[in-house]
Amino acid sequence: QKRIWVRVVNGVGLCSPPVSASVYLDTTGPVVTAVTPIDGATVTTARPTISVQFSEAIVASTWNGLGPVVQSAFGGIASGAFAYYPSIRTGTFTPSADLVPGYVYFLTVGDVRDLAGNRVTAPSWTLRYLRPASVTAVATPGVVVSGSSVTLGGSVTLPAGESLQLEAREGGATAYVPVAPVVPSGGRYSVTLTPAMNTYYRVSYAGSPTTIALHRAGGDEPGELQPS
Repeated sequence: QKRIWVRVVNGVGLCSPPVSASVYLDTTGPVVTAVTPIDGATVTTARPTISVQFSEAIVASTWNGLGPVVQSAFGGIASGAFAYYPSIRTGTFTPSADLVPGYVYFLTVGDVRDLAGNRVTAPSWTLRYLRPASVTAVATPGVVVSGSSVTLGGSVTLPAGESLQLEAREGGATAYVPVAPVVPSGGRYSVTLTPAMNTYYRVSYAGSPTTIALHRAGGDEPGELQPS
């Protein structure tokens, strides 16, 4: 902090009362201390909120409209809504249109400045949006006698044309082995099975360039079906 004192004298020698003012000398720009999502993150929200925290207070107007730069693989800059929270020195940005699934987006911070006008030193980072996948599984009937059949089915959220993988673990085996692909239709799937012995079944989805992978839990956890 610097303090300046001033007193002036007029033409006939009369002096003014002294006055003072203080000022902070700041020649160092702010830096980014944290970003969310982190570099290389995969998000499952089409319009994720991006937040950037700074080492010191910034001028809010330099964040709004100039703060985060979100660039797609095609070179376009995403538009969206800005907000700045002085108490935590954090700015946020939420895209106004859905991100394109599967593509990497490049992020950086634009011409953001602190209260003294110093420009921020900011990193560049990336994120990718993948659609979430979901699947349910129900066996009908839940218990079958030897030689009888069971229908395994449920609802599923996957891209059109994608398939699930049916896997089985028979008897005392410790590992699941692939049985067959299962192609859903209209958001549902169904397959009829005739187990030769006590068998655990599960369905999984390996993922795609636009949709995140989904694996049913192993062992005796929820999602495992054990016709007897």
